[in-house]
Amino acid sequence: MSDRNKFRALALIVLMAVSALMLVPTIVGVGDKGAKAPEGEEVEPVLPEWYTKIFSKKMILGLDLQGGIHLQYKVDVDEALRRKALQTAGNIEARLEKDHKLKVDAKPQGGKTADEVTTIDVTFPDADSTGKMDVEFMRTNLQDYEIASIEDTVVNIVMRTEAIQLFRESALDQAIETIERRINAFGVAESSISKRGESELVVQLPGIKEEDFAVAKEKLAQTGQLHFQIVDRSEKREAFYKTVNARAPKADAWPEGLDESLKKHKVATGPSSLRSTSRELLEHMVEGHVDDDHVIGFEQIFVNPQDASLQPINNLSAEQEKLLRKVGGEEIDMSSATVVKGFELYYMYRKAGMSGENVEDASVGYDQFNRPEAYMRFAQVDADKFFEMTKEYTSELMAIMIDEMVYSAPRIKEPIPGGRVRIELGSAGNQALKEANALVAVLKSGALQAPLRKQYDSQVGPTLGSDSVQAGKISILVGFFLVVIFMAIYYKFAGMVANTALFLNVLFVLAGLTAFGATLTLPGIAGIVLTVGMAVDANVLIFERIREELRVGQSVRRAIDAGYEKAFSAIVDANVTTGIAAVVLYQFGSGPIRGFAVTLGIGIIASMYTALVVTRLIFDRFYGRGEEATRMSI
Repeated sequence: MSDRNKFRALALIVLMAVSALMLVPTIVGVGDKGAKAPEGEEVEPVLPEWYTKIFSKKMILGLDLQGGIHLQYKVDVDEALRRKALQTAGNIEARLEKDHKLKVDAKPQGGKTADEVTTIDVTFPDADSTGKMDVEFMRTNLQDYEIASIEDTVVNIVMRTEAIQLFRESALDQAIETIERRINAFGVAESSISKRGESELVVQLPGIKEEDFAVAKEKLAQTGQLHFQIVDRSEKREAFYKTVNARAPKADAWPEGLDESLKKHKVATGPSSLRSTSRELLEHMVEGHVDDDHVIGFEQIFVNPQDASLQPINNLSAEQEKLLRKVGGEEIDMSSATVVKGFELYYMYRKAGMSGENVEDASVGYDQFNRPEAYMRFAQVDADKFFEMTKEYTSELMAIMIDEMVYSAPRIKEPIPGGRVRIELGSAGNQALKEANALVAVLKSGALQAPLRKQYDSQVGPTLGSDSVQAGKISILVGFFLVVIFMAIYYKFAGMVANTALFLNVLFVLAGLTAFGATLTLPGIAGIVLTVGMAVDANVLIFERIREELRVGQSVRRAIDAGYEKAFSAIVDANVTTGIAAVVLYQFGSGPIRGFAVTLGIGIIASMYTALVVTRLIFDRFYGRGEEATRMSI
């Protein structure tokens, strides 16, 4: 065997081993350390911990295979544009009255198109006053608008086309953020949110039990309210923490009525802090001890459960944080985990705060030292209120919240007039930029959200899901073995070589789906069946070319070489054109179409590799060394 073939054989063996190892968790299940059997006895995990750290991914089954919820929403961007136009009109009136003592009448024109909806007529008391709405006024207060015309006492302004498009994209991204936040609240590790068209979102929550359908849909229907609260740092805070910290549950004296599965969770107490890996434990500890002048909030953090103080870990990537947020506490072994989701308690004044419903916009920027910052702009109606709050509570912490969750608590350095807020993060680098982007996403959730209109929802029960899985298995097995039998009968030994490549092809496709975290759906199963046919088609092309060479008297080795050489271009052309179709389907399709495209794309790569490399290795092993073979079983 040549050095090149030795390398190819070694690479094939490694690929086969890794693929098989990757599929083990899907086949046998991972199992949780410390899980309880129905009889209450502790059972050992199916796979050792070191194994699951390396090969932890399981194949994800789609909604059509394991049941769950399918919802379709329309993001009403036109309604959001109407609201923005109304708010902008109010801001124009307030700003001109404050700066120039002018009483004007600003009204959106209304209509059906985005241009009509966002056009505003500003009527001045006299024609000379229209000059107050000059270029400087527009640049300072109305960056997204431009003056279209001035007729007598009326100034007509329109929203710039690029601003409308940016607003549409922002509204859609904001809707996805809102839905993801709600999904993470009740934990669905394999959820899927995809865009469909310019204003529609498809949400799939596979694996949810039928009894949880109503709760999940109710939570998704909530949008969340942005608000700001001042953190209490007075002596009352210390008394509060002293009281609630004393209520930390102890395993040997567990409170009656508190879920015993929470015993594995950690609690860290301090003179003015309280953290835990379980929000339920924090809620139990503060229950009945929050007076009418205060409210509590919870900040989601990431901690090492082996750290007694549960200090927040701030160096995780956005992708790592996203994955950790989706993992439920019941799935984690706290005795060995190094990073888990945790919660920190905030104690805040009830009346010292304000709503964030009039936050107009938020964005990421940089200071003079190139450090990321978050910028926020209030509408004029709330700018003065925010100034008064920051004036009264200068040097205090202001919690930025959605419902009861705290997302940041910056210190108020000085009173902030004009409604333009700059939030310093105090550091540079990717971590600070990640925090700034996350904070801006939270702040934007209070900025004139585009309403979500539910268009359609359906529930797929587990029975239908299991039936689909069984039907899919049968279709793959029947199609696979029919092809195997045909190839073995028609092409004899060469057919068995092709069948070996076929087995490896399916193995590589399933391993690829697992490695990339792709969701296997019914269309995906159809894609696997299709790639089986394509893999066989490539082998048929090669074998027919080899037969042609043998008929004209070529030796076996030369026939094999010529067969692969002459079939190569046809195989590549067929697979490239199919690959282009897969790319197009993935780019412009959604949901099941994308699932089919992903499976097809992985299958194309696997089928080309097995047909052109694996089968050639086997033929070279049997016909490429020793004496020249005089016959070939084909």
